[in-house]
Amino acid sequence: MKEEMKEEKKEEKIEEKVKAWEKLLESGIKFTIFNQNEESQLYPLRKLFRPSAPNIVKPALQRDFEIGLVYPIDKNIEEIREKCGLDRIPPTAHSIKESLYNKIKIIEEAGIKDELMYDKEKKKFYY
Repeated sequence: MKEEMKEEKKEEKIEEKVKAWEKLLESGIKFTIFNQNEESQLYPLRKLFRPSAPNIVKPALQRDFEIGLVYPIDKNIEEIREKCGLDRIPPTAHSIKESLYNKIKIIEEAGIKDELMYDKEKKKFYY
């Protein structure tokens, strides 16, 4: 009788573990399912993914789109450049306004601003 009870308890424990694994599997499936069209399911490498700029990169990209330079130029940098024998202002849109226009034109024609979801009128990202 004791042996039968032990076996029943073992079976119950096994059933509980199986149920727990089944629940885990179900929740994992629910978590990873997302809508795809049939072509994307058949050919997953053809799917286009919209890259988005991480938040940490947005200020640098915004400066790049607006003034043609990723890092900001302040008085300290100007002094360091002057001590090194360089022009105080680097040859970017700070000093050559036409260069920014040409760069923005190239970025727009290449579709980079659209891919990064940058609104040029508001000078902000959509997200």
